[in-house]
Amino acid sequence: MISGDRRLRVGIGVAMLAGIMVFPQPGAEADTLRGPNTFAQVSSFAVEKAIPPAFAGPTQSTDPAPPVEMRVNIYRAFAYMQGHLLVGDDLVKESHWEQALPHFSTLMEEWEKLSKQPATLPDVSAFRSELSTLIEAVKAKHSIAYHQNAASAQKKLTEAINQYRAMLPGSVAGVAVIAVNQLLKMAAVAYATSIEQDKFVKPESYQDSRGLIWSAELVYVDHSRYLESVDLYRLGEIRMLMNEMKAAFPTAMPPPTPIMNPQDMNARVAHIEQLSAVYQ
Repeated sequence: MISGDRRLRVGIGVAMLAGIMVFPQPGAEADTLRGPNTFAQVSSFAVEKAIPPAFAGPTQSTDPAPPVEMRVNIYRAFAYMQGHLLVGDDLVKESHWEQALPHFSTLMEEWEKLSKQPATLPDVSAFRSELSTLIEAVKAKHSIAYHQNAASAQKKLTEAINQYRAMLPGSVAGVAVIAVNQLLKMAAVAYATSIEQDKFVKPESYQDSRGLIWSAELVYVDHSRYLESVDLYRLGEIRMLMNEMKAAFPTAMPPPTPIMNPQDMNARVAHIEQLSAVYQ
């Protein structure tokens, strides 16, 4: 061991690399940021489709933006939902239908909360319809129906995120980094609650943590070009820390015993928050 309740309630509401750490050149494509065992490679959804690179950097919107705290909350909510969608898909691929269903149900709950926020948001009807169909397929354990609708649901969520980010003026990288720090803190809490007496006793909390870290990975990949231009060295340190955290989640279901203890997970999250201050 390296020296732990279901569904975190977050209101409205990683780049992790496996293997040898490689520092990409500025402007490198997202593929160069992923190691051989990145979570996204076992999902039906490619990392590029999960959060498109087009979201990164400045936007052209001139509309008044919501307060920073609200922007962070909304961004975090989208990333939180992204994590549940990816983890749910991962579990379905291994035929863990019962374990997958709560993640899709949580997605619907969080989407409903998000749609009630006092901010200008994209139309939610298209994604909600796709997600409802997907949930029914998971309930029925209908593999063909699931795979027919999974990519479409992911596309609609991606489109909604894209539309929201296009509404924000200037660069959203700072907002994204703050949201990621919050996601990682949530991941550490979920991980700690999944462990008792050096055993995993709450698989769904383990999965929640895995999904949050997975989503944080995608956000860092998404904004990598901008972050590299600000401080490549600190970004490299963050990637190595996330790589270490990712090692605690080798499979969709928990391993027999924890690979990393909660204290070490918390320490890495705190260090990432400290390093990422330069990007905010």
